[in-house]
Amino acid sequence: MQIEYFEPWLNYRHSIVRQLAFCIASPNILRYSPDTLENSQHFQWHDTKFWQQQYQYYQPRLAQLDRDPQPLIAFMQQLKSTRLGLRFEYLLWFWLTEQDYHPFQLLAHSLQLIDGRYTLGELDFVLYNQEQQRIEHWEVALKYYLAEQDASLKHWYGLNRDDTLLKKLTHYSQQQFQFSHAGEHAIEQRFAIMKGQLFLATDMSQTTISDISQRTILQATLQQTADLQAKKLKTNTVNIEPLNSNPLNNSTPPPLLQHNALPTWVNPARRLGHWGHHLYTQHYRRLHRHEWLCIDAHSTTQDSKYWHNGLYFNQINQDYYMFRQKPRHLMSFSII
Repeated sequence: MQIEYFEPWLNYRHSIVRQLAFCIASPNILRYSPDTLENSQHFQWHDTKFWQQQYQYYQPRLAQLDRDPQPLIAFMQQLKSTRLGLRFEYLLWFWLTEQDYHPFQLLAHSLQLIDGRYTLGELDFVLYNQEQQRIEHWEVALKYYLAEQDASLKHWYGLNRDDTLLKKLTHYSQQQFQFSHAGEHAIEQRFAIMKGQLFLATDMSQTTISDISQRTILQATLQQTADLQAKKLKTNTVNIEPLNSNPLNNSTPPPLLQHNALPTWVNPARRLGHWGHHLYTQHYRRLHRHEWLCIDAHSTTQDSKYWHNGLYFNQINQDYYMFRQKPRHLMSFSII
């Protein structure tokens, strides 16, 4: 099966510009909030077409920055932290400050709501949507979640197992989107922006997944592809094939990536990765931390010889593999 992904960030030369393009063009990793989420405060998700449109608006500016990235580099020097989530937030902040390329007026960033001596919360972005003529509150996050068991909502874990998708969405609903006002502005719409990547376990293709509609996810994938072709947008194409039985030839993705039985709230427009404890013998290299946003344009293709926890990339087939060491009591590695 051939799947076309909209990944225009790969067309730029400078790493920081590629990362900015990813932050704008990449779709949310979720299409909507799972039905099983207890929603105290309603919030929405921008669809994939929205982010493609924002990228198209901003494409001329990205071309300028790729020729001279100094304005972006200077802006990012404000960021003293190495946390990827903050880097993602600052890159979106840079984009939102450039109001000639989108319909949003930035009213506030990192707005603290204070009652006397107490800080009630902090809002990532407060915007005025000039097209819809409304005040919007955006909360943004860059997340990498690994699926376990049946890939239902409660079985998605971050690299820190205390960070789960369920906890994050619950925090959105019960805490971050609880506010009706941002200073003098009445909030009329709330949006979660969650980008990054989801990873399925290497052996998940053998797991029986319940509460899932394969037909819906496949139809969504085909519709996304049709939309992209109709607009003649630049895409990055990958052939999804089963893992080769030859242990020395593992240049094709594992079988789970053609396994369409996923919860329908998982966004099929975003490329999936896989995770596991296996050590691959060739074609995989470990990504630098900043490359989790977007791989460098001129990165090395040298295979990894020494494996430790992190994200690995197969240049041949665009496969992303999150390697995790087994717990000590289960310590033994398979090499494929």
